[in-house]
Amino acid sequence: MKKANLIKLILVVSLLAGLVWSAYSVTLVKAIKSTPAGIGAYDIEDMQMCADGKTAIMVAVARNDDARVYWYDLANDKVAGYCRVGILYGPRGDRGIGINPQCTYAYLANYPIDSVSTIDLAASPRDGKYCVMTETAVAPKPNGDIGLNYPEWHNVMVASSFSDVITILNTQGKVIDEIEMGFGPDGVLALGKQWAAVPNRYDDTLYVIDLPRLEVYTTVTGLSRVPDTACLDPAGQYVYGINFVDNSVDVIKTGSWNVVKRIPVGQSPRYCAMGPDGKFLYVSNTTDKTVSVIDTATKRVVETIVAAGPTEPAAIKWLAVTNDNRYLYVYYPGGRSGTYADFTILKFDVGQLYGG
Repeated sequence: MKKANLIKLILVVSLLAGLVWSAYSVTLVKAIKSTPAGIGAYDIEDMQMCADGKTAIMVAVARNDDARVYWYDLANDKVAGYCRVGILYGPRGDRGIGINPQCTYAYLANYPIDSVSTIDLAASPRDGKYCVMTETAVAPKPNGDIGLNYPEWHNVMVASSFSDVITILNTQGKVIDEIEMGFGPDGVLALGKQWAAVPNRYDDTLYVIDLPRLEVYTTVTGLSRVPDTACLDPAGQYVYGINFVDNSVDVIKTGSWNVVKRIPVGQSPRYCAMGPDGKFLYVSNTTDKTVSVIDTATKRVVETIVAAGPTEPAAIKWLAVTNDNRYLYVYYPGGRSGTYADFTILKFDVGQLYGG
């Protein structure tokens, strides 16, 4: 091969390599600080997207447990209004709030007072006054995720790892049943109107609940160490269990309820999110402060997003993906001072993962 042709070949290969790299790259759009966003010294426990694609609902709590619910304007990345939940209502779950797709109702698990608050978002004021809500007693210490079955939205489920049960409520917040779980249920993932999946972090199992019968249908064993939470692909074919200690994600096939693959990720993964199209799963690695991006078709990590510097003291927390699959929000609570007032929400453009 002539030298000129060899140089051309090297340039072409380099260009193609560059194109492949750029198709799997992520850009930080902005770092949203607490005060400019209109939130102030409150720790945001969770953020979930509304079906309109324009609004998100946040729940935040201060050190005195004075919790607030925020309507968040996604176009301008600012609070559009908020109502107060009150003293000692502070949510304590990994995913602190559950909302229905229309964002007309929200549900908060209140760890200190063993209850769930049902908030009528449509009727609640947005001017800083108290939310319109009712309170329902549930099993002691409800510290896990709140699950709502979509899109039907018939049941609300909350895990209580201290009493090893999940409480099932109707959409008005009335208790329907309690179901015994494994050791340390830490979240509830609703799979439509038929199933709910509950990872038990201390015995490394996943309980599958038959919702029409309100009973345990099967137990998935063989999970890796400390399954903290789980995500479901929109097609309902796979559950992804996030293993905090083993630094991995278990891929569980629904129907057979078998673990079909284990995907290594970063250190101490704890939270996950997926866009509506289900193409990519995002997993926050709390210790190394990165986000692993998993291609759900190939079941492998295709990108690692650096979300905070390694010397920063606080761990990154929750993730949220916009309804157009374009933006990923990553919450970083502390900054160097370790105070809520210094929190940052990192907004990444993940549309480039699709090649554009």
